[in-house]
Amino acid sequence: MNPPKPAETKLVISSYHRFTLWRSPPEMAAAVRQRWPEMRVLDLPHYDRITPELPDTDIFVGLLLRPEQLREATRLKWVHTTSAGVGQLMYP
Repeated sequence: MNPPKPAETKLVISSYHRFTLWRSPPEMAAAVRQRWPEMRVLDLPHYDRITPELPDTDIFVGLLLRPEQLREATRLKWVHTTSAGVGQLMYP
């Protein structure tokens, strides 16, 4: 299987947390855009805005995806958690 081309890839970054040090810095999205300018990169500062973006998302970077959100993410290939553990992403 060949990896997807950046032009065919959508990345959603949403790691809002009440502790600002736990949030993804804006520089992260900027660095991805600089490295792969043809990739669609969305940096969503508020968690409640990710659900409508999930159906065509290939890569998600963040703290949490709820079970109903995961079901909506039909193209999702990669989840990168910004937390130390993945317990909040484990569903039956």
